[in-house]
Amino acid sequence: MLGDAHIWVITDGKIGDLVQCRGVARRLSHHVEERVVAPSAPWDWFSPRGPVPPRDHPSRAGSPIAPPFPALVIASGRRTVPYLRAIKRAHPATFTVFLKNPRIMDRAIDLIWAPVHDDIAGANVFCTDTGPHPFTQDVLNKASDSGKARFAALQAPRIGVILGGDSGSVTYDGAHAQKCAAAIAAGVGGQQAMVVPSRRTPDALAKAIRAALPNAWYWNGSGANPYLEVLTTADQLIVTGDSHNMVSEACLSGAPLHVFRPDRLQAKLTRFLDRMEARGALRTLDGPATPFQTERVDASGEIATEIARRFKGA
Repeated sequence: MLGDAHIWVITDGKIGDLVQCRGVARRLSHHVEERVVAPSAPWDWFSPRGPVPPRDHPSRAGSPIAPPFPALVIASGRRTVPYLRAIKRAHPATFTVFLKNPRIMDRAIDLIWAPVHDDIAGANVFCTDTGPHPFTQDVLNKASDSGKARFAALQAPRIGVILGGDSGSVTYDGAHAQKCAAAIAAGVGGQQAMVVPSRRTPDALAKAIRAALPNAWYWNGSGANPYLEVLTTADQLIVTGDSHNMVSEACLSGAPLHVFRPDRLQAKLTRFLDRMEARGALRTLDGPATPFQTERVDASGEIATEIARRFKGA
C-alpha cells in the first residue's frame, strides 16, 4: 500500500499490542522496524500524559526513538503515547498512528484506531468492530495446507472449538466450566470436534470439555500449536466469547462462527458480540451448531487501508 515507506512499530513489549501493530504495519510496507520502550518510574507513572524520560529523548544517543525518523509510526499501549508526542515534536512530518484507546485525545496522534465497543469518537478516530491480527494471507494459506494434512484422518464435517479462559469479570469456576462444556457439547452434537485450549484456559474448563467431548481431537499443548490450522480448516467454529481478539480472529476464517457467551461478561464485550451477531458474522451458541452463510471480517486490511488513505492525504 505504501511501497517501501519506513515504518516504526513502538510498544512496551506486550505481545498483544505488538502482534496487532505488526499485523497492520506489514500490510502497509515491507520496511518495518520494531522498537520497544521501557520508561522507568516516575516517568511511567505519568503515562500517557507525561514526557519521555530524559535518557529517551530523541536527541540522546541510544534513545529508542533516535533519528533518522520514519515516514510513519504505529504504536500501542499507554506508555508509548509520550514517545509519539516526542517524535511528532522533533519531526512533524512523521505520520503517527495509535492502536486502541490512548486515554487522551492528543494532537500529536494523527490517527487513532479503536474497536467500536470502546465508544470513542473524533475527527482522527477510525473504528472497526473486530481488532487487527498478525496473519498475512500467505500465513493463512500455509496453515490451511498443513491443517488439511494434519486433520485428514478426522471425519468431516469438522468443528473447531477454541477455548479462552478467565478474563476480566469472567471466571470459569466449577459450575461455570460445566455450563460452558455442556453448551459446547450440545453445539458439537455428532460432529467431529477439534479442541484447542489457550494459555488462559483453566484446568476446570479443560477437564470439563474433555469429559463432555470424549471423542474429540484435543491439543494437549505439545508440538506446534494448531490454532491457525483449526481456524483455516474447520467447517464450523465454536469459540468462547471472553476475548475480543479471539473472536475477531475467528471472524477472519469465514467459517460459520458460534460463540458461547460466558456469565458476567463485560458490557463492552457484550456490545461487541451483539454488533457482530446483528451483522451476521456470528451466532450465539444455543443448541446444535448448524451452518449459516457468513463472510470473512478482516480488520487489519480495513485499518491499513484507512491509514494509507490518510497518510497519502496528509
